[in-house]
Order: sequence, then structure tokens, then C-alpha cells
Amino acid sequence: MKAIISCEKLCKSYPLGQSRIDVLKGADLSVQDGEFVVIVGASGSGKSTLLHILGALDKPDSGKVFFSEEQISRYSGRKLDSYRNQNIGFVFQFYHLIEELNVMENILIPAMAGCSAIRWAAKSSSAKNRGRQLAERLGLSERLKHRPSQLSGGERQRAAIGRALINNPRVLLADEPTGNLDWHTGTEILDILKDFHKNGQTILLVTHDERIASMADRVVAIQDGAIV
Repeated sequence: MKAIISCEKLCKSYPLGQSRIDVLKGADLSVQDGEFVVIVGASGSGKSTLLHILGALDKPDSGKVFFSEEQISRYSGRKLDSYRNQNIGFVFQFYHLIEELNVMENILIPAMAGCSAIRWAAKSSSAKNRGRQLAERLGLSERLKHRPSQLSGGERQRAAIGRALINNPRVLLADEPTGNLDWHTGTEILDILKDFHKNGQTILLVTHDERIASMADRVVAIQDGAIV
């Protein structure tokens, strides 16, 4: 089976005062289409940096990232934008919803990204239909007109999942999606992700909570910037 997303020998460092701190030190990872993979590791181990590089939110100092066996560093700027928008969905610990927009508007953001007024007019009906379908699956049908400040933490994360999935991405990248939630609410969010996975969604999730590991097809540990 071919990998949908993978990396080889990723290295990444960041400046720290007069020196640099090495965050990734030759990380290798391969995720198959349809897998639910959990990466576990302590805070500062490099797991979030790895996820951001795989999603092209950050660039490695060295090493390669592949999507469907194509090296994404060779993509043009426009193709890289399309890769992030069409093939990757992101879920973050702190939701990153836009407070001025309601739930439905937040969910639709990736569908609207890069669209001219004419193009959006042509696709808005189908996008809104999918948004409503996602909201129903996420238990948000009665909250579509609400703004993030009117939602609970669990509802905010459900809206963020809807936003991540609106474009039918090939891969969902989840960065500590339960880290800002109590255990009961976090378990509900994980059950939602598992439900989408059962329907074929590829998921790569990073966490410091090893209790989540039992929910995955495969668990990968990262320690001191390397997969161990």
C-alpha cells in the first residue's frame, strides 16, 4: 500500500537567543491512505513542528515531504496553496475560529478561500449543503448562527473539525485537538474523529496524552526530535 503522506530525514531548528534549538533531528514517517495514526511525545519533543511541516505551514531546514509520492517542496507557490486548501485539513488545540463569524461562516472559510465572486456564486450552494451536512454530523445544526463566544469548548472544536473537513481533504492533521478540553468532552471529540475515520478519512493526530493511543490504528512515538 502506498503512503498518502510521508517524510524523510526532516530537520528543523529555531533561533534561541544567540544560539539555535534543534526541534527535529532526522524524523521519518509514513502514513497510509485511510490510516488513523497517533504521534505521542512529551511537550517540546517536536511533534507539532512535524505536523506543521507535513501540512506545509512551516518549512524544514532539510529533508523531504511527500504527498501521494510527489515532493511538495517542488510545488510552485500556487500549487502549495492548493495542497494546503484541498488536500489537508487542520484541527488545532485552540480552535482558531474567527470571532466575528458565526459557525456556518467559519466552517465555509476553506471553501471560499481563493474564490472570485463569480466562482463562489457557482459553488456556494453545494458548499453550504456540505456545511450543513457536516454540522448535523457534528451536532451543531442548532448552533449555525451562533458565534464562537456563544459556544462551549467542545462545540468550538466541533466547528473547527467541520471547517477542516469542508473541502473533503485527503488528510486530516490534528494538533492536540483535546488539549484544551476536559476528559469527557475530549473523548466526545475523539469519538467524532473515529467516526470520520471509519468512513475513510486519513487522520494524523499528535498528543502528549498516551491514553488516546488506544483509539488509533497505529501509534508512533517521537522523542528529542526523532521518531523512535
